Amino acid sequence: MTYPSDASGTFDGAECRLLSESDDGLSRTWAMSVPVGWTGAVASAGVAEIFVTGGSLRVDSAQLSVGGFAGIPHEAGSLSLTSVDGASFLLFVNEQFAPEGCYPGGRVFIAASRELPWEIVGDRGVAVKRLRQGSTENAETSPVGFLNLLLFLPGFVSDEVEFHNTWEEMIYLDGDFFMVERGNAGTSSYHANPAGALHGPFSTQWGSLMIHHALEPYRTDFGHRPGGLERVTEYLDVTSFEAERPKTETWGAYATAAGHEQQV
Repeated sequence: MTYPSDASGTFDGAECRLLSESDDGLSRTWAMSVPVGWTGAVASAGVAEIFVTGGSLRVDSAQLSVGGFAGIPHEAGSLSLTSVDGASFLLFVNEQFAPEGCYPGGRVFIAASRELPWEIVGDRGVAVKRLRQGSTENAETSPVGFLNLLLFLPGFVSDEVEFHNTWEEMIYLDGDFFMVERGNAGTSSYHANPAGALHGPFSTQWGSLMIHHALEPYRTDFGHRPGGLERVTEYLDVTSFEAERPKTETWGAYATAAGHEQQV
């Protein structure tokens, strides 16, 4: 995956920022912002997916408010997009996916994310909502990876370092997320982990809500970082609930110039 630092521009009146792109160019993640009265269209091979982060967006006849989601298979053809009051949204394009693998019958999927069920992960204070409907509950067996809302409850703390067999990206929607040797990921920040990148332990004082995205079957392995648990629990001990939520911190040697890719 690549993370171009200069991939910002205007397309058909929309302000857009390319967050990530696969080496073969088939998978791309965009942050989009459109003005009042904007009209456009979406059509791509494979699957396009939209998650609204601000304002409202109409996808053909369906109105998406904040948290609204649309999964658009190639078979649906070109769909019109309009925004009366302006909107910001994330756009995920994955041309390599068979549309019916993501959305049964190759039909457009529209949902208010608030109406989708939370699935509790273990007993440690983590929950997910599956946006990409073809993904399986067991991420290790999902042929289309996943596109999830991921929630860490307030006070969550990890005592392990983890790494994955494949690439992942996170787009933080709200809260704080403190990671050893990386600092805090705050609201509206972005990061991605290449396959095998070590990260953790981590903790959150107020809770953290994020979009979590992977493209392949996804396995998590765990290890131990000496002193890691002490550092994340210290963060919780000294971070006042009355303080302002922290901004995203620079990750030093772990970050590229764009602040996205971490090296082990």
